[in-house]
Amino acid sequence: MFKRRVCLALILCLIWAGTGARAECAVVLEDHDILRFERQLFSVPRGGALEAVVYVPEGWRVTGANIENWTVSPQSGESVNGYIKYMLRVTEIEYPVLIRLEAKRAGVLRYHLPDGNEITVTDTSGRARVNTLKWSAEYDREGYTLTGWRAEGGEEIGLGSRADVTEDGTELTGVYMEWTAEGCFDFEESPDGLILTECRAEGTIVIPGAVGGQKVTGIAKGAFGDLQAEMLVLPPTMKKIEAGAFDSLDVAQLVFFDNLSGLDGMCGGTCRIGRLCVNAAREPVWGGSYWAAFPEKMDYLMSLKGRKKLILLGGSGVRFDYDCAKLEEALEGIFAANMGVYAYGNMRPQAEMILGLAEAGDILLSSPEMDAIDMQFCASCELDVSIFRMTEENYDLLKMLDWSGYTGIFAAWDEYQAGREKMEETGYDLLPSQFDEDGKYTASPSYDRWGDYILYRENNVNGGCFGVKRATMAPRYVTEADIAGLNRVYDAFAAKGVAVLYAWSPRNRESLTEDSTEENRTALESMLAEKLHAEMITHVEDALIDPLYFYGTDNHLSTEGAARHTEKMAAAVKEALE
Repeated sequence: MFKRRVCLALILCLIWAGTGARAECAVVLEDHDILRFERQLFSVPRGGALEAVVYVPEGWRVTGANIENWTVSPQSGESVNGYIKYMLRVTEIEYPVLIRLEAKRAGVLRYHLPDGNEITVTDTSGRARVNTLKWSAEYDREGYTLTGWRAEGGEEIGLGSRADVTEDGTELTGVYMEWTAEGCFDFEESPDGLILTECRAEGTIVIPGAVGGQKVTGIAKGAFGDLQAEMLVLPPTMKKIEAGAFDSLDVAQLVFFDNLSGLDGMCGGTCRIGRLCVNAAREPVWGGSYWAAFPEKMDYLMSLKGRKKLILLGGSGVRFDYDCAKLEEALEGIFAANMGVYAYGNMRPQAEMILGLAEAGDILLSSPEMDAIDMQFCASCELDVSIFRMTEENYDLLKMLDWSGYTGIFAAWDEYQAGREKMEETGYDLLPSQFDEDGKYTASPSYDRWGDYILYRENNVNGGCFGVKRATMAPRYVTEADIAGLNRVYDAFAAKGVAVLYAWSPRNRESLTEDSTEENRTALESMLAEKLHAEMITHVEDALIDPLYFYGTDNHLSTEGAARHTEKMAAAVKEALE
């Protein structure tokens, strides 16, 4: 109590002393029983930001504050006498303030293995949901394949995917599936192990990981013929599947590990998969990149269960162009979630995963980017590599998709794996908020908890366009298939009781194609307003912004541009809801 009184006295003295200038705000970090500070007393320019070093004991994490607009950096790796160094950042400080931080013990995961052994892991990432252990041969059980972890009373969690953690700890038990009898298969030897040449099993098929002490490493052409099964489980020893291994493939659930590649072409005929379950056998390579932001955003959206949400749907333009804290301030009682990641990957599977977390009463604010119409309007069912990059740190997100509606699954997977082979593994500890858009480490967090990209971005004082992409805004570029694709997404959200709003994505007005004339833009707006199953809350001309307010590309707003755009969008959403 005495320490708190000292802090309050200090801040009152500073407020009194600063009444003459009024340009500086006194900021005090209140004494804490657990946390330690490098400094506790600061003077910050009005409207500016505070950056302060906070030392957190090992096994603890900062979980809250008595103010808005705060973030804490990921673990720095620096340790002093058992305390880990973090950076606290508070933005938009307008008044003198006493900051009171909250801290809790980090979550603990306890893994129970068949041999009676127990593995205890303490989370140090600060995440509310953390990655489980990936596959390792030390967890194997003879005659079985480990396919996941299960918390008491919960669903199976894929290896390396994310589990909820609590201060009391989360108990996880390995899920083991017994191998299908060896007599159901024929094998032949190869220099790399046994190759499966014929399968006579039905129903649930769990391919053995080893036979007679030799690992099963591949499947030969024609081994399966026309396969129809409830479940097919491939072991982590599997390395190669030859082209034409299946004449056709129809499985309700396919389970495999992410050390397997060469899947494109394995099925010579029709291929239908209901559910895809991927287990991690390798460390991630995209950790810390903007691809890894998607699992973080999904975790945050999951944390808002039961609350009325404004879900921002779009590409990287959405990621750069909003200040969700300001949206929440304007839309009292509504929680915002910025789900934007990447515009040039098929938006359809991203939207389907987000749909799984949407609830009745929520609001979807969709802003397709007009330089990526083919991908943003969800007309195509063909997958691309981006979906696997975005889910690398939580493959369980893939379970949210109905894979029977997609094509090109294995071609996209092979492209994903080919890219990973050229990169170094980074691990699960790296967070996207530790790095800027170019993958360079940053001391200040690059993302806030809402999913906004928050590193300062200067105005484009040179004017003109960046020329990376050019937007096309004319009716002939948006087909009936495009409109039907986007309407399928909108109708799915509406069916869950979600209000669907459409807003034009900001665009550098100098970056349009020559045929994006004012007449064509007006015609495009009229066509979309008439045909899309969403309420259009902005006009196309509102989206064409002075080049000054862009940064790096013609659809990423500068910090000032994002503030201006957020203010306009808050007013537009508020008006639509009223």
